[in-house]
Amino acid sequence: MAVLEALTRATRSLRAARQPDGHRLTGRVIDAVGAEIRLGATLLLDDPDHDLRIGETAAAKALRRAADSVPGACAASCRLTPAPDRPAVHVVALTMAAALDQPLRERAEKVRQAVLYAAEHILGLAVTSVDLTINSVLEHSHMSSGERPEGSEH
Repeated sequence: MAVLEALTRATRSLRAARQPDGHRLTGRVIDAVGAEIRLGATLLLDDPDHDLRIGETAAAKALRRAADSVPGACAASCRLTPAPDRPAVHVVALTMAAALDQPLRERAEKVRQAVLYAAEHILGLAVTSVDLTINSVLEHSHMSSGERPEGSEH
């Protein structure tokens, strides 16, 4: 009998507890969904069990940083997409600004190598190619670290 009375008191207490209003509850749901969206798609890492993943946004940020490590290069955007028929292998598309103090082909190759190294050795992503688009020119006087080209995602 004592157990039944305790259960009844607990039930009454829960019923009397204040329920969240609709606006607060809706706001919490929207915040949770927004946090998931900001992560971007998740990408499979080059892992034999295929159970390790990284958010696309995090991977893109790391690969932009790798491109930025090349003197005279400044990444503006980076997209990763799975290679056709190979879900754990990716293609990188990078948009960047480059200085013209050396041939663009040489600088582009250095950027590709830096991005491929970071993808494989730092992130553990298998990447088949790094497609570069140079959409802006860096003036020699504006090549200080931390300066971003217009339209940069950083």
